[in-house]
Amino acid sequence: GACLVSKEIRRVVSVGSNGFVDGFSDGYVCCAEFNGIMSAFRYNAELTSATLYTTGAPCPRCAIKIVQSQIKTVIYGGHQMEREAEKTLYWGKVATLKYQCQTENPIVEIDLRHLSVDQREDTDEGTAVAVEGEG
Repeated sequence: GACLVSKEIRRVVSVGSNGFVDGFSDGYVCCAEFNGIMSAFRYNAELTSATLYTTGAPCPRCAIKIVQSQIKTVIYGGHQMEREAEKTLYWGKVATLKYQCQTENPIVEIDLRHLSVDQREDTDEGTAVAVEGEG
């Protein structure tokens, strides 16, 4: 999955998950990063100061979209980033940080009760949410 957080307003502006391309039920999958970026644009979210948190390293195609969206920081987990994606983000002046989560309990709970959902779109292709938080 992917989550875009605005540094300026300190809020989640969009999330994305892996899913099929609209109109296709097989074979064509969009990455979580791409779906999160598209959701942000759909709801006119400002990404120029955003940080992208993603469960896996962005692929080269998503790296291009990240640079084009003017996202400044990517924090990712999972496998090592492909060299082409690394180069694209480097040339685009996007800071990257790989994290590794180690925990005794593999279940992670995130309390989102303080967030109000402004827009939510559930489809077979995935879920896109634009949210506003308090505090």
